[in-house]
Amino acid sequence: MVFDLPSLIFAQVNASNVIILEGILVFHDQDVRDLMNMKIFVDTGLFYAKFVKPTFDDFVLPSKKYADVIVPRGGDNHVAIDLIVQHIRTKLGQHD
Repeated sequence: MVFDLPSLIFAQVNASNVIILEGILVFHDQDVRDLMNMKIFVDTGLFYAKFVKPTFDDFVLPSKKYADVIVPRGGDNHVAIDLIVQHIRTKLGQHD
């Protein structure tokens, strides 16, 4: 199931070997963290620092300590993204 909070919509999705759970408070709950095989904190820097820094510092930044991998520069960090993709492929038994 996918739950979309803003529109309050549930949608059925097919079973998958990889599930990506995204959100700024995704590491907050211990029970949710315990279900994760790999926890990735994507540090996007400027957006949060400029627009929501006080809330970020209080609620999001402390969850960074739970991450297995911290990706600086967000989506611009192609090396980190390639390493994560390779790790997932290896876990699934897929090779290039």
